[in-house]
Amino acid sequence: MATTYTAVLPRPAGVPAPLLVRIVVMREDGKPLSREELEALVVAYPPHTEDARGTVERAIARAPSKPVGKAPAKPKATSTKPGKPATKRAAAKRP
Repeated sequence: MATTYTAVLPRPAGVPAPLLVRIVVMREDGKPLSREELEALVVAYPPHTEDARGTVERAIARAPSKPVGKAPAKPKATSTKPGKPATKRAAAKRP
């Protein structure tokens, strides 16, 4: 699963030629990017080569379809065994 998305950006005027400008995107929680997140990043920052596009398409195909977060709470199982009877409390003593 992809934990980062990297794209090469056009070099702005004034930036020396040997420098490569990239953007790196990752989730704050460090979890893998979802399919929807990767698709949005491809629209905003398209891959610069066919090779990069193929890598991104494979990452999108493997990515989960929803953002990774906490798993939904599982319902508590109920027992079919009869439970213990409730304990009786001693009556409170009055002064």
